[in-house]
Amino acid sequence: QVDLSESGEAANDDSRSPEISGNGRYVYFASEATNLTDDNLSGLNLFVKDLNTGEVALLSRNSDGDPVNMNSIFGRLSFTKNTATSSGRYIFFHDRYQNYIADASNNGFDIYAADLDPDVNGDFFDSSYDLRRVSLAPGGAEGTGGGTPTVSGGSRYPSVSAVGLYLTFESTHTNLF
Repeated sequence: QVDLSESGEAANDDSRSPEISGNGRYVYFASEATNLTDDNLSGLNLFVKDLNTGEVALLSRNSDGDPVNMNSIFGRLSFTKNTATSSGRYIFFHDRYQNYIADASNNGFDIYAADLDPDVNGDFFDSSYDLRRVSLAPGGAEGTGGGTPTVSGGSRYPSVSAVGLYLTFESTHTNLF
């Protein structure tokens, strides 16, 4: 069982959408459990677990560093397809939550990349991660157009190559290419 706290306590609510890194060490999953980390959790969040050490970290944080805590209705389409590089350093996910980064305003799904080792020391749990939106138009403009933003519009279902050099995703945004 992967959805355990660092002390081995089982998740106290549902977990779903697991993705494992190519090296088999890290698992990323969404959960409504409130007991996986010491954060003030409620609702759906995204986590990473190191299968070697048992460490667990919350990945879904807003731009202020607080847990996203999506309600089950809003979160039902979030974190349904996650993908990671072989090393596990980079995790890609889609979500329509607007407060991961500053100046997000398209109200549609976007693809985000989290660098779990920005200080490049090999420890994914010793510092905060870097998060950036990667479903951007040339010049860095956010994706727009192509569907009802709050229902199905935007960029979803990322897939990344083993080393993270190539990323593909589905998109209804009309200005990305």
